[in-house]
Amino acid sequence: MMADLFEFGGATFQQAGRFITSESHRTPEQQREIILRMSESVPKLEASIRSKNEEIAAILRTHDPLDVIVNLALACHPLVTAPLEDIYTPNVEPMCVEHVALLALRCPYCQAPMLLDAKPTEKLTEILRALRSDTTWLSVARSAKRLSDNPALDASLEELCAQVRDNELFVRGKAYPWDCVSVMSALFEPAAERLKHDVGFLPEEALRIAEAVPHVAFEKIRQRRNAARPFESDLRRHVQCAMAGTVTDDLDDEMKALVTSLASASSAERELMIRNMVCSWVFLGLGRTMPCTAAEISAYTSLSEQAVTNFLQHFSVKFGDVPAEYAFPTVRNPLRRRPFIENDGRYFAPSIGLILPAVQLGIEEHIKQTGGQDWERYQKNRHRFTLRKTADLIQSMIPGCFVAHELEYHMQGAQSPCELDGLVQCGSVLFLIEVKGGGLSEAARSGDDRRLSTQVEELIGKAHEQVVRALEYILATSEAEFVIRGSGQTLMVRRSDITSVFPMTVTLEPLGALTCAINAASRLPFLKGDMTQLPWMVSLYDLMPMADLLDGPFLFPHYVKSRVRLNDEGIAQGFDELDFVGEYFHSGLAYEGSGTVLQIGTMTHEIDAYLYFKHGVRPQRVKKPKPVIAPELRKILSKLSLSPSPHRVEVAMALLDMPVDIQRDFSRAFETCVKKAQRDGRAHNLTQVYRHGNGWGITCLCCEQDVERRMKEYADRKLREHQVAAWYVIGRSPRRRAPLFAFALKNPSERHP
Repeated sequence: MMADLFEFGGATFQQAGRFITSESHRTPEQQREIILRMSESVPKLEASIRSKNEEIAAILRTHDPLDVIVNLALACHPLVTAPLEDIYTPNVEPMCVEHVALLALRCPYCQAPMLLDAKPTEKLTEILRALRSDTTWLSVARSAKRLSDNPALDASLEELCAQVRDNELFVRGKAYPWDCVSVMSALFEPAAERLKHDVGFLPEEALRIAEAVPHVAFEKIRQRRNAARPFESDLRRHVQCAMAGTVTDDLDDEMKALVTSLASASSAERELMIRNMVCSWVFLGLGRTMPCTAAEISAYTSLSEQAVTNFLQHFSVKFGDVPAEYAFPTVRNPLRRRPFIENDGRYFAPSIGLILPAVQLGIEEHIKQTGGQDWERYQKNRHRFTLRKTADLIQSMIPGCFVAHELEYHMQGAQSPCELDGLVQCGSVLFLIEVKGGGLSEAARSGDDRRLSTQVEELIGKAHEQVVRALEYILATSEAEFVIRGSGQTLMVRRSDITSVFPMTVTLEPLGALTCAINAASRLPFLKGDMTQLPWMVSLYDLMPMADLLDGPFLFPHYVKSRVRLNDEGIAQGFDELDFVGEYFHSGLAYEGSGTVLQIGTMTHEIDAYLYFKHGVRPQRVKKPKPVIAPELRKILSKLSLSPSPHRVEVAMALLDMPVDIQRDFSRAFETCVKKAQRDGRAHNLTQVYRHGNGWGITCLCCEQDVERRMKEYADRKLREHQVAAWYVIGRSPRRRAPLFAFALKNPSERHP
């Protein structure tokens, strides 16, 4: 296994969550030399993986291959198996389970004579850990070989292709399953009857079956555990008798020897031995226990057995179906499209994380093959759903905001109207939204640079251009006019009313490996224009859990502001948007540029635990993760959320920018100003200036009359005096229960008005 951090060949390699990142200190000549040396390691790594394949094949020949696959699959899902008592789950990655299954599926099924026990399982786990490491480095070496064989290849693009390919290969569950089901239910509803006619099951039935299969399989283990309880009780009774000097006559010789051995052991040893024996019996022959029949799933779902059979046959692969030449873990493999293994009328999914993506891909491909109006309707429905779901989620995180869909505007010099998918306004803060309902093809996810360039340009590049064009339109005129398509209603956006504009692009496809790696420092051929105006790019599947997690006053706009700043400065990359959310809870993403790119590692453990508990997968109660905010400031933010001031969001974001200790001091100082004004009836204020970034200042003010006018005058004077980028004021009158007022004034030279 690789260390967390080491230097080699003029580069620093670091483990960042699930991936390896590197920072080069090499000259161009050294870079070419290291690429050549890495490319030369491809044959050695391939030979190492082939050797490990032979070791795995030897285990598959001597033990039931279904037993091997099922045991590894069970070990791969601790979140699902955690409620089961007496179960220990070693750390085996889904990619490794799938690889073993694919190796087994190269040959017809043959039930081996030996039962699987702990020893071969431990050996297999060790082999798979080494194979995982070899696979990681083989991906790096193959990328180096492509660069070495083709010097004209864009290195930045190849790096992105490798990251996408590795993300597809190693990461499962890029979206939470309950969100996948929710989205797919809405997407496929218009195609329901056609699908039923063609393949024999409805989309709703497909999703119910997909969700049911793991539950039925794990329920069978629970039943087997319950069946072991009488054996355990009888064994303990016989041991107690043996300890009292009596051995029951009806026991065979083998059982008598076992009981005698247990009776002579110490109390701790005896308890451990009985526990291990019962667990071993529960997991013995899992290849015959966990696979499900169509009838069992039909009984669980109350769906017709024929519909269940149609679904399972449509999405299953049999032993012998995988080509004999399969050797290396790859994005393109039969389990990606057919995630169930069928054997003698029983079905099992070696990787739960493949089921829902395969169902979505299979249904989409069927709709596309029918062609014509069905596919066109589906594409329109996909785009419309993504847009409206995005607007609903943002509205839930920013109560009281104004939302408009499907807009047109006339930009000077343009021959036809320009389009904007969505606009969300909350006071002086504006979100401009472009959505893309399409996804990446299998070739693009496999790292094909031409396909990836074309499709990412369509998904991200064009959305980038559209949303930036709308931003430029707003900045270029004192009053921007938008027309809502369909109704013809006119919407006016006055530049003087807006203090911040946040452009967003939302994709239906989970593209964390792409969107989290692209920022202003990126040099990618398919991204054109001013990269400092790069929108925040996010998947709908990330927005959905965010609506739950970022539900406090002003958290969502502040998070977007922080992400946009990181993009603008090009100082952070990640592999998953929720990793940024997890890091936001810990640090507020308050990083300053230091010349190196910060790699955000895996930060979703707390988020996963909370969401899996909330949705009933884990029984242990887990609190919702929250950002670190001073309790005193939380009170101010709560009152500010009720403020009538249009600048409340802007000022709240500035307050959240403060370090926690300063949040506390500022909040207490504001309370002190209020108390002084209540005592003597005079105006009191406190000002703080922050020099990081372009600098900004904030004032708390308490006075009896003309609070809003005095706030504006104060902000204007302070902005000129201190020559900073922005000035914020939060004020109120000394009367009890008086509302809070907020005002923000920004330097005209700032990027956003």
